[in-house]
Amino acid sequence: MKLKLIFVISLLVFYIVENAIAQSVQIDNYLSSCNERDLFSGTALVAKGDSIIFKKGFGLANREWNNNNAVDTRFDIGSLTKQFVTVITLQLIEEGKLTKEDVICRYIPEYREDIGKKVTIDQLLRHTSGIKPHVAIKGVDNILAQSLSKDDALRMLHSSDLEFESGERYRYNNSGYCILVYIIEQVTSKSFEHNLNERIFIPLEMKNSGLIKPDMIINNFAEGYVLGLGGYKKPKYLNPTNTYGAGGMYSTAEDMFLWNRSFTTHKLLPEKYDSWFFEPYFEFHLGNGHGYSWDITTLKLKENNEVVKFAHYNGAQWGYLCETARIFTDDYYIILFTNMGHNINIWS
Repeated sequence: MKLKLIFVISLLVFYIVENAIAQSVQIDNYLSSCNERDLFSGTALVAKGDSIIFKKGFGLANREWNNNNAVDTRFDIGSLTKQFVTVITLQLIEEGKLTKEDVICRYIPEYREDIGKKVTIDQLLRHTSGIKPHVAIKGVDNILAQSLSKDDALRMLHSSDLEFESGERYRYNNSGYCILVYIIEQVTSKSFEHNLNERIFIPLEMKNSGLIKPDMIINNFAEGYVLGLGGYKKPKYLNPTNTYGAGGMYSTAEDMFLWNRSFTTHKLLPEKYDSWFFEPYFEFHLGNGHGYSWDITTLKLKENNEVVKFAHYNGAQWGYLCETARIFTDDYYIILFTNMGHNINIWS
């Protein structure tokens, strides 16, 4: 399903850029066709600059009650949470409260010294820390379902041995961003939730976003499902508090548009950080690679061979998949949320 969503994004990139005026009805027809073929069910938003040119819900937010997905439906955004952690961390660097060369133990002295005194904040941001990610821990599904204290979560999930020497290579790592949340809380003496509200949600007027909490009732929240051979089923339970930073946030397509626009308007960080986000520090193919919480991709358009650069990032959670993209040509934005998730354990 993750590949299907990326496929939809890629085709939308081609469609939007190759047509000077993206007609709402044509986008609707395309996504409706995707919905009919089980390629997409959720919420979509397409914008050009400040103007939203298309927004609509597809499929069901709740299959038990036959409630439809709508523009204001809230979704678990999974790893898109990492973008928010990255921006808050860079804000603290900009304010002189952190440096990217600082090591873990400077702010979490109880962290194991053999790793905490050499892994830097920059390595956590770049997924090059070498720390074994919690998704690779045996029996992690059962651990993630528990109600752990912050100290226990840090010890049991995010303090494993190194898989390779810090800074040696790239490996996508959820645990690094959970550790960054602990550092943010230590430096600011405020909770992650308070930092999100104060530094991001209030300045950007993101009124439909927040942290998911156990037993919390979230209005207009889409139920997550997995699609297997036997049809739609509910996924396993994950306690979001154990992995705040790697995931744990909910949002709407419209709020995420406000978030995406902030990278263009520089409401949260000065322009000098654009190269951190949108120039790959690790290239897996010429012009394609990883920036700070953004992936950079180039596509050649079939009609005129024009090379188009776009930045995108996705979030995958049990029962949910999300993708956000910014096309630099003519300043287009695409946001896709779906509550039709994996039919396998996505951590593997």
